[in-house]
Amino acid sequence: MKLLKKTLSCILILAICLIVCPINSLYAAESINYQEDAYDAYLSLSDNLNIRMDTFSEKYPDNFGGCYLDNDTLVILLTDIDAETIGYYKALCNNSENIRFEQAEYSYKYLKELENNAIHDLESVTTVYESYVDVIQNECCIGVEDEVTLYSEVINSSDPIKIYQIETKPTATAMRGGESISNTKATCSICYFGKYNGKAALVTCGHTNSVGRSIKYGNTTIGSVVKQNLKTFTDVDGLVGSYGDFSIVDISGSSIAGSNYVKTSNGSISATGTANLIVGLAVKLYGSKSNLSGTVQSTSVSATFTDVEDYSQYKVKGLVTISGTTVQGGDSGGCVIYTTGAGVNRIAGCMFKNYI
Repeated sequence: MKLLKKTLSCILILAICLIVCPINSLYAAESINYQEDAYDAYLSLSDNLNIRMDTFSEKYPDNFGGCYLDNDTLVILLTDIDAETIGYYKALCNNSENIRFEQAEYSYKYLKELENNAIHDLESVTTVYESYVDVIQNECCIGVEDEVTLYSEVINSSDPIKIYQIETKPTATAMRGGESISNTKATCSICYFGKYNGKAALVTCGHTNSVGRSIKYGNTTIGSVVKQNLKTFTDVDGLVGSYGDFSIVDISGSSIAGSNYVKTSNGSISATGTANLIVGLAVKLYGSKSNLSGTVQSTSVSATFTDVEDYSQYKVKGLVTISGTTVQGGDSGGCVIYTTGAGVNRIAGCMFKNYI
């Protein structure tokens, strides 16, 4: 009887292990990759329509209100929802089961045009610090310098435009890491400041920042790109590539200086020196759109990307992946910080998509 009880106990323990372990393993896998199917659906949609949501295209369909990820589901907004249209977009997404359709009043193309027209009108009476289309709310968002109530006569109140005052405005005294800068092609973020060839400079992302391109901070031109670290060699597989993705902007003639501060969601932090990265290290990412926390997941990563300007493929080596982070358009170039046990903030890298 004792032997029987012991045998039954062993069988019960084994059964519990067989049940619990796979569930835990499955949960861990889903926790890491739970958005993969929805993201693949987006990539299929993007490829088939030849559009992207992180850079503007003239090719957005007239009935397309934009799309976004809602946990493990790709939400596609449409101005016209009927069986034929849904079937068309499902096919563009490779008939993924991880998609959902919602009604939108305005198309994404219309909202981008409205955004550009509103900026043109507002810049005659104020400083426009930032603007974007809020896909989820189906409206334009424009951040201005002064009180919002001043613009009731400039902007039609019936238009889907949200105007708000920027609480932490760029000052005339100093720029900070994590703040927004732009060129004629895209908006990105500042990583940090230093000197290049003996002149004051800042570091930002390499893509969309080719040598000679003028860079603005708000409406102030602060300098131009003097070095682009992108597509610097041809790899064995024939792809052009580089180690890292960054550009250097000469700001020696700027009326606004750099600083040793990084913009956070509730103020600023000072940073000094650099950090060596290792898997498991906790870091924080500061971009113009996002403030994120994560841990180093892998280092020395090579990845292939598509150039947003000419659609050619290129490779970037020496990247680091950070777990638990999803950056937004405009975050590229932002500052990654490691804080030591003594509270010293070290520069750990430059944001590039979901890499550093």
